[in-house]
Amino acid sequence: MKREVCLIFTLFLSVFLFTQKKTDGQAAQDDSSSYLCRFVYEDNGKQIGESITIHDKDILIIKTKESFLGIPLKHIEQKEKILTVRGLLDLGKAKEMGEDWRKQSYQLMDEKE
Repeated sequence: MKREVCLIFTLFLSVFLFTQKKTDGQAAQDDSSSYLCRFVYEDNGKQIGESITIHDKDILIIKTKESFLGIPLKHIEQKEKILTVRGLLDLGKAKEMGEDWRKQSYQLMDEKE
């Protein structure tokens, strides 16, 4: 009898643990990873660059040929395997946010070495 109760408890515990919903942090992390390593386009179809990371949980950092851009996720739309910037893009502000990220996160190699 004890063995059966133990088995039932183990099964119940296993089902309970594996069917738990993700926490908000886990869901946000899973959702945000779908934005990475994707080409980013303007509404008119012109390619901007490639997404490389998410900064401060809501700013998508995009690497362009010349610089880094920071665009709020609320202005990004996923369309299959590409990302599109919705609405007008304030290029000056985007470059400023991208440069702030670069200064905080991106280490340039010393040219002396």
